[in-house]
Parts: sequence; C-alpha cells; structure tokens
Amino acid sequence: MAVKVKKDKASSWTTLKTADGQTSYSTADSTEAVFLLDDKAKIIEIGVTLTPSVNTSPEVLSITTYVEKETSGYS
Repeated sequence: MAVKVKKDKASSWTTLKTADGQTSYSTADSTEAVFLLDDKAKIIEIGVTLTPSVNTSPEVLSITTYVEKETSGYS
C-alpha cells in the first residue's frame, strides 16, 4: 500500500515515505505501518492506494494522525 496527501487543497497528490524511506509498505501479516509527513499544512487530505497480491488485498481499519506542536507560526 502507498499513502499520499494533498496539503492545503493542492491540485496534486504527494506520496509519503515510510520511516525507512520507502514509498510503499508491503509486509505480510503486518498490523501497523508508519508514513511520515514532515511539512507544514493547515489542511491535509489523505489517500491510500491498496495493492492486492494474488487473492489477498491489504485492509485499512483506521488511520491515526499525530500532530507535533508547532513552535513557530504557520506560513
């Protein structure tokens, strides 16, 4: 699977990377994947691309976002 975002109502999607720098995640029987967005945005739209393999497909049960407190103003 791959996770993409639109920041501040942008017209195009940006693909996020995992903690180890990959643009997709495909670990069998995994229950958690972490994708990083290290940029400022007031509005974030999240998209997920699922990639099936043979007769199985990833399933997303939830998406959780963590927001770091900003020390400087949004520009």
